[in-house]
Amino acid sequence: TTNTISKLADPGNPNPYAMGNPAGVAVRPANGNVYIAWEAPAPYRVSVFGWNGTNYTLAVPWPGLDIGYGQGVGVAYSPSSDRIFVNAYNDNRVVYIEASTNVTAALALPAGSGPHIGIAANLNTGRIYVANRLNGTLTVIQDGMLATPTPTSTSTATPTPTATSTPTAT
Repeated sequence: TTNTISKLADPGNPNPYAMGNPAGVAVRPANGNVYIAWEAPAPYRVSVFGWNGTNYTLAVPWPGLDIGYGQGVGVAYSPSSDRIFVNAYNDNRVVYIEASTNVTAALALPAGSGPHIGIAANLNTGRIYVANRLNGTLTVIQDGMLATPTPTSTSTATPTPTATSTPTAT
């Protein structure tokens, strides 16, 4: 069977694309959290959903984690550091999130021109590979050399929607 998370958008807005288009997804195996990057509108965000045994619900209050001014398109999880990496397409950077705390690093990492959907983590070396669409290059990031971001205060949370899981036959 398959399950569909059907309410990814703003709980107060009936438009299912209120945050733009979901573009990239990664999963943290330790707790099953699902990280979804949004292409539009700015400021760009990553929503974090967790499984409660019945449904997926927001693990981070709406509107999610701010990744700055680059469209979030590609997402990868690195188990060696327990981090989520997000390609910020039109900002030519890669943003990383500490998965254990869901804190976004204040400093994004430089990448080539137009890091798009292609991003992957090497489980053995801790390297992150980023395909740069606009200049045909590959950026390699050594994950173990990155600083741990410091938590900062966040704005007041808005109501948390519950994404219902709708089984469908496969």
